[in-house]
Amino acid sequence: MFLSYYDDRYLAAKVGRALLDAGDARQAREAVVHSLAMRSGFVRGRVFNLAMLAQAEAQAGEVERACRTGRMALDAARDMHSTRALREIGAIRRALAPFDTGVVRDFDARAAALLSAGPGVPALPAGR
Repeated sequence: MFLSYYDDRYLAAKVGRALLDAGDARQAREAVVHSLAMRSGFVRGRVFNLAMLAQAEAQAGEVERACRTGRMALDAARDMHSTRALREIGAIRRALAPFDTGVVRDFDARAAALLSAGPGVPALPAGR
């Protein structure tokens, strides 16, 4: 079925994004945490949801937690060929920008390295 991915966790991610955009970081965090109980196989969606969670945590002032979650998003996005995933990593950097701590500087350096590499282009299978 073409809407088989649409479940309560997918809806929670959409609600989380709306709440985050509306400035309600605490409620956004709750919704996004629920969204992370998604079925396996949605690696790209997991990166997006981790990035959204890190942004909510940063907006809520939970800087160390945001950096930890952000590193999880970085690790998951490392081998991904997704411009949108990189945009979400950039959004975490912007959310953490007001905070000048060692953990933020460390996250920022790791994120900058990933972003400078770009999304890459996956190799075509042999014979193509």
